[in-house]
Amino acid sequence: MLAQIGSSKDFRRKSYIWEAKFDGTRAIVYKQGDTIRILNRRARWIEYRYPEFTEGLPKLIRAKSCILDGEIIITDEKGRPDFHLLQKREQLGRKLEIELRSKEMPATLVVFDILELEGKNLKNKPLSERKALLDKVVRENSILAKSIWTRNGTKLFREVKKLKLEGVMGKDLNSPYLIGKRTESWIKIKFLKTVDCVIVGWKEGSGWREPYFASLALALYDKRGKLQHVGHVGTGWDEDFLKFWTPKLKKIEVKTPPVKEAERVVKHRGRGKVAPKHWCKPLYVCEVEFLEVTPVNHELRAPAFKRMRTDKEAKECTMEELMSISKSSFHKPN
Repeated sequence: MLAQIGSSKDFRRKSYIWEAKFDGTRAIVYKQGDTIRILNRRARWIEYRYPEFTEGLPKLIRAKSCILDGEIIITDEKGRPDFHLLQKREQLGRKLEIELRSKEMPATLVVFDILELEGKNLKNKPLSERKALLDKVVRENSILAKSIWTRNGTKLFREVKKLKLEGVMGKDLNSPYLIGKRTESWIKIKFLKTVDCVIVGWKEGSGWREPYFASLALALYDKRGKLQHVGHVGTGWDEDFLKFWTPKLKKIEVKTPPVKEAERVVKHRGRGKVAPKHWCKPLYVCEVEFLEVTPVNHELRAPAFKRMRTDKEAKECTMEELMSISKSSFHKPN
């Protein structure tokens, strides 16, 4: 189940509860006896990355079998979710490295819904009933927590902003759980304007960046299913990120541009030259913060890289969502 973009006006909805929006990886957790399996949004099993969950969760979930919905997070020294720390866990493949990182930076599973319990389908039950069952099933500790909710969305929004978290989620207590559907039964309100974009290419770096990329070319799918260029992002990452992702992009390099108007995209404005350009298959997604969308070309103004979205499919990144975000109210509610 996915959320639509909301605004401060949505805090007036009477049947909605409000939760903090966590900066992590979405996870569907399957428990069967002492076995734990975790599925991300791209339908990939990721429990091997989190041995602390496969070992500890069976003792904390009071059910022989169930399916939970939640978010995997790693907190910083101030107790705030830090997606950059989480990515260091997600980029590992070797068992020994995974074991070491699980002890150095343990993850927490924050659960907010239950979809099945002891073989009984709960998805058609209202959220209020599912929340009550979740309270009975989950026993909390350092690796497992329940998402705290309130009916006062305005107050939560202010408190979450003080903590410098990502935003809030609103959910209709009367709503069923609709798998894979984006519906107004769930609403997300962020403090900053961000959009998930498809990476379609890169420009070469210079100086110390010469072995890496200097910027990433971004695109979104239009209503016809065609990729439309929305700009470049060239800030927001460190050298470790460049070292890890540059070879990944080179492996999927292609000669044919995946976007329309390739010549305009390549044009290096201000110098009248064509910058070195590489195109790649539209496989990877990243989240980008931006100031606004230009009215003519619909490109991102002042974009800054925020994080990779390895849990999201490229086809989910649309111009329609960008237009919705750019028109939404992200100001502090009265």
